[in-house]
Parts: sequence; structure tokens; C-alpha cells
Amino acid sequence: MNQHPTLAFIGAGNMARAIIGGLISNGFPAANIRASSPTIDRLADLKSQGLFVT
Repeated sequence: MNQHPTLAFIGAGNMARAIIGGLISNGFPAANIRASSPTIDRLADLKSQGLFVT
């Protein structure tokens, strides 16, 4: 069984978004990624990809 850890990003800036995009494109489940940011627009985009955001 292949289980993925839960990853959390404090901040959803360009670097975090690049890493998240790479993870997802390499098969890491978006549901196992958390991201927080004070910028609502960045969170809305990540949420639409299936991430848990706060």
C-alpha cells in the first residue's frame, strides 16, 4: 500500500505554488496538501485544485 504523508505549506506564494504544482504533477494527492495564506485569491486557486486551505 502506498500512503502519502500530509504536507503543509505556511504561505502560498510563488515558491510554494511551484512545489505544490510539481508534487501534484508527479502523482502526489492534492487532498494530502494543506496551504495557508492571508491572500484569499491564492487560496481560491489552490482550493480549486483540491487542496485544503486556510
